[in-house]
Amino acid sequence: RGAPSRGAGAKIHEQRSTRVSEMLSYIWNSLPSLFSTPAEPVVVAEPAVLVAEPEAATLSKRSTPKPAAGMTPGTGKARRELKRRQQEDEAAANAKLQPYSISVRQEEAGRTMVAWTHLTARPGDVDAWVGLHQLLDKEADDDEELVHVFGSLALSSRIQFKGISSTKFEGECVFPLHAGRLENGDYLIALHNDVGEKRGNLFLAVSQTFTILNGAVCSNKRAKKC
Repeated sequence: RGAPSRGAGAKIHEQRSTRVSEMLSYIWNSLPSLFSTPAEPVVVAEPAVLVAEPEAATLSKRSTPKPAAGMTPGTGKARRELKRRQQEDEAAANAKLQPYSISVRQEEAGRTMVAWTHLTARPGDVDAWVGLHQLLDKEADDDEELVHVFGSLALSSRIQFKGISSTKFEGECVFPLHAGRLENGDYLIALHNDVGEKRGNLFLAVSQTFTILNGAVCSNKRAKKC
């Protein structure tokens, strides 16, 4: 066979150059995809679902006393019983702080008002009462049986008293103070109940002192006239 002509050689060379160019172009175009960072997947947040904590629900149930046995919830009797039990629970908690207190105020009409607090029980259930006592000089008093001590105070036995029949743990009442029948001196009103061994001789709380002078009540102990 004879050698290929020069025209045929040039054509073959041109074809090879075209293939090389196409290959280089393909490689060049592929470079960005080889070195590019893949896109991060998109995360879709799920909607939050609010669920009540079981402990909170348990506490809520515990805080509400159940009606007493034999009572239908919603009836007047059941509501009164529920209210009574709630008052007793509240009273038990308050009794740890200041279970008893008493104070006296004199109205313009001449009435003596006594405000009291008795948190350990309903006063009517324990025969609670308030009594008038005179402040005494214990050393000068010969009859020791008539002297009661409350803190640093020496007090006489009750001179006048009034029972408390209320079923509430605090309240106010009119005290039948007959100042015209009392001798001049310093007095106070004390809170008692008939629970325990002393039964009435136990002073639960005492009011502020006031003075009886010539049959009238004076709030100032040192007053010479009312």
